[in-house]
Amino acid sequence: MVAAVHTDWTVVPVLMTVKDFAAKHSVFKEATIRDIIFRSQHPESPRPGWDARGFDQVLVRCGRKVLINETAFFSWLSASQKARAHDE
Repeated sequence: MVAAVHTDWTVVPVLMTVKDFAAKHSVFKEATIRDIIFRSQHPESPRPGWDARGFDQVLVRCGRKVLINETAFFSWLSASQKARAHDE
């Protein structure tokens, strides 16, 4: 896990592996997060109740490593919940 670092010119986001993110935020299971990642890359495979559009903005890829931007994840979650409520 990489902690946020504040300097005079930038803020480095908190980046975590899927496993670390699921451990820190136990309400989100590792398998669920991996499923959202898969569905964000394969929109032709929608899952009822989940809209993974925009989730790619939550991810940071470094080689084969996939990291989650913690702040972006919760922003995405909030936006997707608002969009879902609007659609109902």
